[in-house]
Amino acid sequence: WELATRRELVQWIRGKYQPNFQRLEDLSTGAVYCQVLDSVYPGAVALERVKWNAAGEKERLTNFQVLQAGLERAKLTKHVPVDSLLRPSVSAHLEFSQWLKVVHDRRLIAGVPEYDAAGRLDQVGAKLRPASDGASAGPGLEPPVSMRRSKLRTPSPSSPLPGRGSSWAASAVATSASRSCAQAPVSATSSDHSAEEGAMRQVEQLRRAHAKAERVRA
Repeated sequence: WELATRRELVQWIRGKYQPNFQRLEDLSTGAVYCQVLDSVYPGAVALERVKWNAAGEKERLTNFQVLQAGLERAKLTKHVPVDSLLRPSVSAHLEFSQWLKVVHDRRLIAGVPEYDAAGRLDQVGAKLRPASDGASAGPGLEPPVSMRRSKLRTPSPSSPLPGRGSSWAASAVATSASRSCAQAPVSATSSDHSAEEGAMRQVEQLRRAHAKAERVRA
């Protein structure tokens, strides 16, 4: 599978999940990841526990706990680098969202039901914060609808989150993942899981080949 570019990922998220989504760094809340998994593994994610306007590290961590629980219920064995994803790191979110996009595309081919993102948000009582007029749409991307009627301003740099050891974050997610699992079963056959494992391997192979090519150019 060909890996999606940064631009393609932002447009995909805007088109299917959150119309005012602006940049990959905003994935650090963990909320969109939960939406994506919910769309291809119905019943796997406890969306009612997601902090949709998460600001602090505690709320973001809660969202990644919900995500980890959903991955376990969907029987996806992908490691979630929580310590990196809690921060607005483009490289970390690019890699993880590329993998999740491959999973999404494979599940669509398998025939999952059409996803109504707005309907699901209403169902769990989620209210998303409107996009800021000062936020950047990212290089080469058209601003969200809410930004087109106002003059764009230069965004201020994102403040770094308080430092935490990766072992602490990973431990917190692992400890709460089993408690976060909802009781609703997820329908996924063994062939589905084999397909996802194959997709994961293909993503890693493509990434290693790309890294090797970059080293040769250097």
